[in-house]
Amino acid sequence: GVPRMAADQRKLDDLLSSVPLGACSDDHLMTLGLELSDWRVVAMLLGLEDSEIEDIQEKGKSTAERSITMLRRWRQSRGEQATYRCLASVFRDINRIDLVEKICELVPVLPTSPAPALVPNQSNTTLQSYTNHLKSLYQAHRPAAIVQALPPPTDKYFNLAL
Repeated sequence: GVPRMAADQRKLDDLLSSVPLGACSDDHLMTLGLELSDWRVVAMLLGLEDSEIEDIQEKGKSTAERSITMLRRWRQSRGEQATYRCLASVFRDINRIDLVEKICELVPVLPTSPAPALVPNQSNTTLQSYTNHLKSLYQAHRPAAIVQALPPPTDKYFNLAL
């Protein structure tokens, strides 16, 4: 193929490093499977056995169905190792950068700020800072409409330490 520019490679590396950690969810595998035409190549790169690939080929009625079945079998066989990062690197290898980007869109990257340590028998300020941390995470991960629809947290529930 055409040699890629270094800038493209850097962009690709950045994209891959922004792929979230964690095991793939079934909903996301379905969404990705629907856009995957070359499922056999992906199956081989993910390490599925030839016999399994043949089985998927025979039982699947459409390309989309085969792709989704293949991704689900991969997840079943790998368990916690069936991660978004693993899938993204295979998509990169077959030049489906669109699917790497799709993973980044589908899966929100959780903030990595550590929660303040909660130590028993410590003053209420630790509990208070922990509570505030949870409140901010909660607000960050709720669509704005839901946050607005919810009553503001009352002291009764959040400030248990008081």
